[in-house]
Amino acid sequence: MMSTRYCFICALLLLTHIVTSCAHAEGNQAAVSSAAPPIDILYGAYEIVGKAPGDTGENYRAWVRIAVEGDILILDRCFNGERLEGSGRLISVGADQMPAVRFEFPLHGQAFEATCLYQSDFDNLPRFSCYTYPHSQADIEVPGLEAYFPIIWPVPMNYFDCR
Repeated sequence: MMSTRYCFICALLLLTHIVTSCAHAEGNQAAVSSAAPPIDILYGAYEIVGKAPGDTGENYRAWVRIAVEGDILILDRCFNGERLEGSGRLISVGADQMPAVRFEFPLHGQAFEATCLYQSDFDNLPRFSCYTYPHSQADIEVPGLEAYFPIIWPVPMNYFDCR
């Protein structure tokens, strides 16, 4: 009789622990998405090292300036001597709802997207790592890759002449 009560009490304690853990995990998930850094820290100039989508995608180098207007990121990209404008916004990705950025910009005459994770580098400046893909092929088998490295200010104004 005593062992039956002991088993029942253990089962109640285990069930209470499971319910509490699940509720705590849901609360943490909301905290993770609200713990995203403020969008203003993404403002700045970056050098991009990239690889075009596809099995034989060529390597490239580009530059971008990111400005912030409210909750929208404004891109001014410099790619192969051509100035391209785009935009971005904060999103959450994955089961853990990690903060990320989704950029949209034209490239080679078509609409492209980049889904980027970001974190601070050693100087507390944001650094991005991105998958790029044509908007019409979001499920492309071999996406492109881009890494954004912050350029320390001040940057000369002619740095972005796209020549």
